[in-house]
Amino acid sequence: MINSKLIIFVFLVSLFNSGCSSVIKSHNPEASLKSNTAQIYSKREYRLTDNAGDFLVKRETGLDKNNKKNLIVKREVLSPADSKTLEKEVMVSTRGVLGKKVPVLRPLKAVYSVWFDGAEYRSELTLNEKLKGMDVALKSPEAKWNGRQTISFPKGSGVFCFFGQLVECIRETGFFEKSIKHKMGQMKLHIVWDGYPYIQQQYLSLPTELFSEAIVTLEQDSNKEGEYKYSVEFNDQMIFLFIDGKSMLARKFWIAQGLSMIPKS
Repeated sequence: MINSKLIIFVFLVSLFNSGCSSVIKSHNPEASLKSNTAQIYSKREYRLTDNAGDFLVKRETGLDKNNKKNLIVKREVLSPADSKTLEKEVMVSTRGVLGKKVPVLRPLKAVYSVWFDGAEYRSELTLNEKLKGMDVALKSPEAKWNGRQTISFPKGSGVFCFFGQLVECIRETGFFEKSIKHKMGQMKLHIVWDGYPYIQQQYLSLPTELFSEAIVTLEQDSNKEGEYKYSVEFNDQMIFLFIDGKSMLARKFWIAQGLSMIPKS
């Protein structure tokens, strides 16, 4: 699926082969995306359709008022019929630098809740710097979905992105800007499944691990709507992200899951 002729930017490739947490350092939050400062805050609503039905997604992104290095994304999935909350989560990442060159978002914490048959299933992920992994705490009505464990980061890619923060995480590296400028490009990263392990119960053929290696590719230059099409390929699945001129998510399609997410009209 991956076109080997596409340019893989040198400034990224040389770093993605390094380790993860040891090379990520904090930095001045104003040092990257200066031109996008006004775009950091976003509040949007989308219509989501998948194999389970039609839903409303409310999504809010902004910097932590108490710590401007931290980016917070809040997401809520509701039933359009009665506005009942079906999923709810908060993801927090901190702005840092990989290899002293590439700005990144470093996953800090994700709290995710989903309701199955009226019962809440809760997952909390927390960065464990000492053990170089993520602490996972589960709470639910079922014994098998309870308890705590620490899952180590895999080796390879130095960029780790919460699944629910993919667009913000990719944007932070400057990849959108550079790939658009050169009209081609790829980058590697690891997806951190912020809904783990419950998201694996909702979608087919998802990897059962917390982390998935992925490749992001610019597939199509600007269309008539001014959007750029990117693919995110992982575990023989592919998600298409349509990014607007402000490097914000316009639309999302996940063909294997019958999922589409478009702006609410």
